[in-house]
Amino acid sequence: MLTTISKTEAEIADSITATDKQLAEVNAKLGALCLAKQEQDETEADRASAISQVAVEQTVLGESRKLLDELLSGIHTAAAKARKDQAQVVNKFGNQNEGMQIGVSYGAISGITFGKK
Repeated sequence: MLTTISKTEAEIADSITATDKQLAEVNAKLGALCLAKQEQDETEADRASAISQVAVEQTVLGESRKLLDELLSGIHTAAAKARKDQAQVVNKFGNQNEGMQIGVSYGAISGITFGKK
């Protein structure tokens, strides 16, 4: 489950990066349109329409960015919950609850002390 969450988190992060790049391009395009001089064969309505279309694209990308941030936040919450839900396994060996007593371990072993407690 944590692997799936990590993959999804990476995909969302990649999408955020792509959206940020598109947003920067749209911002540059909008700035260029606003500063450009009106060409001879261009009407004021054409110019206003072009600026309006780019402004709408900017708004849509901004909203997409917000949605991706919310998705990433949700993924972080899911990852934290998944890590918390992974129960720690504790084996008790009756009266012989001392020393190293392990058959096969595929996980990390930590907190080992040798000798009497």
